[in-house]
Amino acid sequence: MLSNLEYQSPLGKSDHCTMKFDFNCYTNIKSKPKIIKLFSRGNYIKMKEELDKINWIDLLQKDNDIDKNWRALLSIIQDMDKKYIPTKERKQIGSGKNNFPMDKNTIDKIKRKNILSKKITQNNDPEVRKEYNKIRNQVKSRVNKLKWEYEKNLSEKAKENPKAIWSYIKSKTKTKEGIGDLHTDPEDTKTDKTEDKSTKAKILVHYFSSVLTNEPDGEVPTPNQVPVTNEMPKQKIKEEVVLKHLSALKIDKSPGIDKLHPRLLKEIAESITKPL
Repeated sequence: MLSNLEYQSPLGKSDHCTMKFDFNCYTNIKSKPKIIKLFSRGNYIKMKEELDKINWIDLLQKDNDIDKNWRALLSIIQDMDKKYIPTKERKQIGSGKNNFPMDKNTIDKIKRKNILSKKITQNNDPEVRKEYNKIRNQVKSRVNKLKWEYEKNLSEKAKENPKAIWSYIKSKTKTKEGIGDLHTDPEDTKTDKTEDKSTKAKILVHYFSSVLTNEPDGEVPTPNQVPVTNEMPKQKIKEEVVLKHLSALKIDKSPGIDKLHPRLLKEIAESITKPL
């Protein structure tokens, strides 16, 4: 199960060597690449040109239901998203993403430290040990300083780029989110396990619904009507108000339930203000 075993330099002031090896796990791990959208490279000029050509009065008629008009507008924006926003595959999410940068001098010292460590294991020369201790202390001091500078830079730009600092914090946590494979029959551990998300959702829904209070059968009672004394006046929404809210969107936030990214809405705000 282990291959490519290598002895490397100790950590800190420890006398014990560290080992580097490849762990061969003979399990079929299915890793699906994640498709991410590059909103910073979107062609918003072409998108706005197409949106400005649409006759919104004919498309969004007053006689239509408001949900019908919204679905029509949402469908057009989603089509523009697919057409003008480029995408790319990201296979290894977060691999090396939160490693702080190191200069060439520090990297050379780390290499020198590893070379001296191998010499000590072969021949315990006092002069080599003395040089190794000196390089080891320099590397430790330099790495700690670079890490402190990197974390300080993240904290100073936390308001401008909050995702960067939260990504760094998440990379340091050991607990990973996610639901593992579940038995098709939770009461029988000998049944097969499933990795299908929809099947796992049904299993969890069935389990949690079984512990809820069972309502009695029969018709649902009709509540008493509450008399309306003050009717809500008709709200008149102006284009200036809509444009103001769209322009104030924060582009570093995640999409809502409509799956429209704030960066997309902010860039095409002037073109969708009227239909909204």
